[in-house]
Amino acid sequence: MKVITILLLVISINSLAASIEVVVTGQRFDGIQRTQSDDFLATTAERGQVIRFNSEGDQSTLLTGGSYFLSVTEGSEGNIYVADLGASRIIKINTDGQEEVLTTAIRSPGNVAEAPDGTLYVGSSSSGGGGVY
Repeated sequence: MKVITILLLVISINSLAASIEVVVTGQRFDGIQRTQSDDFLATTAERGQVIRFNSEGDQSTLLTGGSYFLSVTEGSEGNIYVADLGASRIIKINTDGQEEVLTTAIRSPGNVAEAPDGTLYVGSSSSGGGGVY
């Protein structure tokens, strides 16, 4: 199996030309999401981490010890939701940094998103038949 390292890039495009600036390197990022404060959240699936960083490259680790973090999103109230594919769980990190496992009932959660009404949706890619929960 060939492993490809993905570099996270911030791209700025104007009407005449594109400029590309590398912000964070050295890790394989699987999920990325812009926050309400214009920072970014990224997951490192193989390392089981959630990292917050800004366009200057400043970063902090919010969560470690995951089995295979694949997707991350910030909800409207500032809570962070993480899909842990390897442990079949959805984790919530509240605004105080406290972690809570919301569910382990969704097999192979791959993506997580919050609707405008606050409903949390999780996409599953289970070999037994995936779905959106």
